Amino acid sequence: MEPTPLGSALRTLRKSRKLTLAELAARAGTGESHLSRVETGKRADISRDLIARLEHVLDAPGELARAARRLPAERESSLSAHAGALGAQYERLTEPALRRLDAVPVGEALFARTPNSQRGSQVDTRVLCRFYGCDPRPARARPQSPEPVLFSAPHPMTHVPTRVDINPGSGVEAGIRLRFLEAHAAVHLDARVYECTLPRMGMAEEMRFIDITCAVLAPRTLLDRAMRIAASSVGDESDTPDVWGISGVSLVEDVATSLGISAWVAVRRLAEEGLLEDQALYESMPGSVA
Repeated sequence: MEPTPLGSALRTLRKSRKLTLAELAARAGTGESHLSRVETGKRADISRDLIARLEHVLDAPGELARAARRLPAERESSLSAHAGALGAQYERLTEPALRRLDAVPVGEALFARTPNSQRGSQVDTRVLCRFYGCDPRPARARPQSPEPVLFSAPHPMTHVPTRVDINPGSGVEAGIRLRFLEAHAAVHLDARVYECTLPRMGMAEEMRFIDITCAVLAPRTLLDRAMRIAASSVGDESDTPDVWGISGVSLVEDVATSLGISAWVAVRRLAEEGLLEDQALYESMPGSVA
């Protein structure tokens, strides 16, 4: 029987702390055979209380809860205090927001582990493509299909870059769409999923790849910098911070231009990182103390 994610995490943590099953069981106040069944996958779940005790003994707060796809007790208590967000609005607002936030660390990690993936204030999407074995080629623009379309080979051949035909369309947004599609190709290849449905967005897997692509193109470090530059254009350094002085439209446009992304990507990432909250706007403006 294959170990579950929880069992694998428990075994890894226990061995890293140089504890035997018997020692861990004794310290956590449970049975050795019980933990053995968890590690080997014979038992798929355990109580939140035991997870908390094991995390305390292993000095690994939150790690077993994440592996078990369980919320720590304090997080569940915090969420339950916001009943409105978990009620009628859940499917329409809360769940999509959680889905996007869950994709952010995946995109950030992809950007971080790609050498030389930053060029100036932007992510170098060509570098991303090369690192993940992708050879994007512009496809002939088709007047009847102005939307960007990404086609990829069904499977990359060993040591041969995957050919990706990209049609970014035409007009002023073509370059921005091309950057998005190049980053999107890298996300697909990183996940080893060689079929793409863009511009159709209905499939859950494709939506997740779009979410990850947004995080890749606007990682927090570059987003913070672009936000401060955009807010600094509001006035002189001597100005008193005034939240009414910021035009949301111009701020988003400036951030998008700085990062080389579409405005909708900029809006999404600024919202995900809380940078459109009033306190964040205040701290970004000239004369404020961050």
